[in-house]
Amino acid sequence: MHLNFSEKDQPPLCEVANYLVCGVKVIGASENCIDFLSSNQEKYVFQVVKRLEVNGAFHTTLMKDAANALKNALKDVKINQQPRVNIYSNYTGKLHVYNEKQIREAIVKQVCSPVKWEQIQQLLHAKHQDFKFPTFMEVGPGKQLGAMLLKISKKAYKNYVSYPV
Repeated sequence: MHLNFSEKDQPPLCEVANYLVCGVKVIGASENCIDFLSSNQEKYVFQVVKRLEVNGAFHTTLMKDAANALKNALKDVKINQQPRVNIYSNYTGKLHVYNEKQIREAIVKQVCSPVKWEQIQQLLHAKHQDFKFPTFMEVGPGKQLGAMLLKISKKAYKNYVSYPV
């Protein structure tokens, strides 16, 4: 992780950045915390400790400056059309209420808050047992979304299709 500030004299930081599926979380942390977790993997019984090559501690409080910049950028953006499909918020894990101010605030807050993928998927897949799920398409390299869908709902996974690009 490459941070634009010095960690010297900064308190250690470790936060959940993404709730993927039950038992699988992604954390965002300062370098000293990542080093500590890596060297103590067996002691704390982490199944996997893997560094992701990213340019920031996304979805953690380390992103407050970016959130403030986004807030200013969205200030004059009009959200004037009711969506034709349901839109779920990564920040709340719930369906967006069509309210310009609330949507704008949730978009800004998601920069510093964990992505609630697991919670959203549970809402989407908590259907009656006779419900026929629509096709779930993953477009792009890899099959990570499909792997997560399989852990969340085997019934929904039956309609999963991957289109590698």
